[in-house]
Amino acid sequence: MSQEFDRITIQEEEPVTLQIAAICNTGWALASDRMERLDDRTGTLTDKIFTDADAGVTYATCGNSAVAKLTGYAMLAALKNKSLPGPRFMRERRLCEIANDAWQQAFDTTTIRPPDADRSEQGLTIFFHDDPTIGWALFIGKNWSVAESILDKRTRADRTNPAVFFFEKYYRAELSPLPLGYLAAHTICIAPFFNKTGIGGLDVTVCEQQPDGTYAISPLSRSQLRELVNQSVELDNYLWEHFGSNE
Repeated sequence: MSQEFDRITIQEEEPVTLQIAAICNTGWALASDRMERLDDRTGTLTDKIFTDADAGVTYATCGNSAVAKLTGYAMLAALKNKSLPGPRFMRERRLCEIANDAWQQAFDTTTIRPPDADRSEQGLTIFFHDDPTIGWALFIGKNWSVAESILDKRTRADRTNPAVFFFEKYYRAELSPLPLGYLAAHTICIAPFFNKTGIGGLDVTVCEQQPDGTYAISPLSRSQLRELVNQSVELDNYLWEHFGSNE
């Protein structure tokens, strides 16, 4: 996919990851790239969106993967042993406690010291299945973790990437979750044009209200994702041919 957008040189210091969470009138969509940087010049693709139906949560890891994954595992354990309460204000406080503990564990056990949460993007983007009208952006740090509610949309990590314009312009709460996921996917597909070393791959999960009032959580299949990537490439090529050439 990235080769289709390889038209400029990317700065090495660009952020890793682009994630978009959005809530609409009938559910939500969560989209992420899959790039994980191994060092200053190389990276690999890995899963960043996880759904645990038993725990009742879908979340995406962002930034320092060791800290985010540790926090995700601890959050799942807290949900399963009923130590992460349902009321929003109590859930917010408990998420911060879990994140603080995970940061300290990572600091004590890993050779690469995790940064503190000085408004960095290290953390989780979370949707609890029992409360689908709100999401959470969790920033992880030593004694300074912050959980912020998401009531409409949130872009994380490479927030200044010009590709984000498409999502910001066309997002509407009236869209249904699947088209909203498509819009987020297109944004992530064209983002490597501006940040090739930091963004790559695609995952999308949507939550849609059913006729009986329940909500269904559905990760897009690999074939669906390939089709979205192809559509984005075709649109980019069309615009390039009509507006990007000198002929």
